[in-house]
Amino acid sequence: MKAKEDVLVEMRDGVELSVDVYLPDGDGPWPVVLNCYPYHKDALLQRTLYPLFKRFTGSSYAYVVADCRGTGASGGVTRGPLDCLNGDDLYDLIEWCGSQDWSDGNVGMWGSSYGGMTSLKAATVKPPSLKAIVPIMAPSYFYQLAFPGGLLNMLGLCGAWLALMNVMNLTPPLRLDKEGRWKRIWEEHLESFVPYLTVGLEHPTYDDYWKSREIPLELIETPIYVIEGWYTFSVPDAIAQYQLAKGPKKLLVGPWTHFDPNMCGIEPIDHLYEVTRWFDYWLKGEENGVMDEPPVTICVLGSYEWKYENEWPISRAQTRTYYLSGDGRLLDAPPASESEIPYKYDPSTGITAGLKTVFPLGIDYPKDQRYDDSHSLTFDSDPLDSDVEVTGEPELTLTVSSDVKDIGLVAKICDVAPDRSSTLATTGWLRLSHRHGHERPVPVKPGEVNQVKVKLWPISYLFRKGHRVRLSISCSDFPRVFPLVVDGSITLHVGGRHVAELKLPVIPPGGPKGKPSFMKPDLSFLQEAPIVMIPEWRVVQDHLLNRLSVESGVIMEFTPEYLDGPYRYENHYHADITANDPATAEIHANTSSTFKLAGKEYHINAVQVMTQSKLTITAKITVNGETVFEKTFEKEHRINYPPGD
Repeated sequence: MKAKEDVLVEMRDGVELSVDVYLPDGDGPWPVVLNCYPYHKDALLQRTLYPLFKRFTGSSYAYVVADCRGTGASGGVTRGPLDCLNGDDLYDLIEWCGSQDWSDGNVGMWGSSYGGMTSLKAATVKPPSLKAIVPIMAPSYFYQLAFPGGLLNMLGLCGAWLALMNVMNLTPPLRLDKEGRWKRIWEEHLESFVPYLTVGLEHPTYDDYWKSREIPLELIETPIYVIEGWYTFSVPDAIAQYQLAKGPKKLLVGPWTHFDPNMCGIEPIDHLYEVTRWFDYWLKGEENGVMDEPPVTICVLGSYEWKYENEWPISRAQTRTYYLSGDGRLLDAPPASESEIPYKYDPSTGITAGLKTVFPLGIDYPKDQRYDDSHSLTFDSDPLDSDVEVTGEPELTLTVSSDVKDIGLVAKICDVAPDRSSTLATTGWLRLSHRHGHERPVPVKPGEVNQVKVKLWPISYLFRKGHRVRLSISCSDFPRVFPLVVDGSITLHVGGRHVAELKLPVIPPGGPKGKPSFMKPDLSFLQEAPIVMIPEWRVVQDHLLNRLSVESGVIMEFTPEYLDGPYRYENHYHADITANDPATAEIHANTSSTFKLAGKEYHINAVQVMTQSKLTITAKITVNGETVFEKTFEKEHRINYPPGD
């Protein structure tokens, strides 16, 4: 493998993006695989991507990894979390890859998370050289990611990813050039530095900011292979990517968190083999059978059995409707008598539902739901007399009133085993002031009865014979979303003229023959490119102060050859709340990177504190102990208060 590092590619406006090029041994030309990330190709990405360079060049691909505009060693500036989805840049990068003398003109683009987002965006601008894409766990409905159901994504976004980007955007290029370009780029980035969270807080509704940055999936005609995990925050996005794309397409959904499928703890697969198969077919023209398989491959949770389907949604699905009753049951027929079921808002409910962090931890699966269920309204079916597979998008309609102007609704479908353990299958969120849409919130009139739909996220789950289906209703999902600052209650209205029903897409036997099989993960790269990664996840209950904390984060360390020692990245974040007092909810993130470069020790640190009324971010950079950059950003907000308060 031959490497060309920090090659400068000029964009149409004159800004130069920095790319690393890895070529196979021997003579080309070769098809090209491209990644484009905002995560520093010579910092966080360097060690994680290095094994990919060797694997793809060993399969006769040229491999190119680019720093997005305004990040890493690339010129330009970035002032918001979606600025790296620059269609002009992606078009120019792809056409540059296709026109090099070592390229045969066929380019494939792929990546996980943000790398998948850039792949999707690139396909919408239709560069002629782009022949296929593979987005993996890639959000594309950005308002939904930031505000699921209108509620602010707390720990996974504010604590994990947005804190990460503070440090990424403060870090200099790590390969120094004699001409001093690295320093000019760093100074440009520091001068324009804006914490991304300050931008998001200015747009709590689905306004033109979000609409103008949404990826128009319906424009995608490039062959696309969507890979997703059921335990991520991007499942609805992945389903939409598959459904709306106009060209050849495949969908693969496994039982994974937001982490590489070859490293996940449940049903790991060699996803790189799947990526290579796709590119071999579309970039090299190899008849490898990838397009002879049914287009949809999913792992059914509950059984962890893999299966094929011909489409999504599945056409043979049959709707099973459950009706909520006043005695906490899910019935097969609507109850004739009307009932009112009160529920007092408990803002600390949600701690067993998993983290759904946007930063890859690999450990953040849901736990037994009995604790959260005990703090919620629950409705159980009778024990099932046979196995029931639910695959699709459940529909929940509730009739609800509240004694406050705004409140959250959180709905969970759980699998209750005979031993009473409760396993989370899927979740839906709705801020009641957003019941008519996310563009213009409408306060709730206290006491007014409203019929609302709670969007439950896609699911594939096998409920075993003898188990029960449980619907759990609460007003909080801490720390996945910020609790609203209200002191109130809801009342569910069920039976009689009130609609309170759960519709499940039940899949009868049938479907395509054959069972998917995958290559086992090849983890030899962990020895070849060693990296220390220590994730953390703790729930701490202070019984004296009646305070609850959910702590998470990661420590990563590795040693690139161009540094004088290890590169160490740390992100420690925690969400805290005092019981029954949503005004006390807050999130803290302390993020840093430390490294030694050209004999100098760099320490980059950002501390982010967000309460229910104020955001404070302090960024500081020291070189050999001397402060070279320090700035504090403050922003007041009332995002989690009812409209008008």
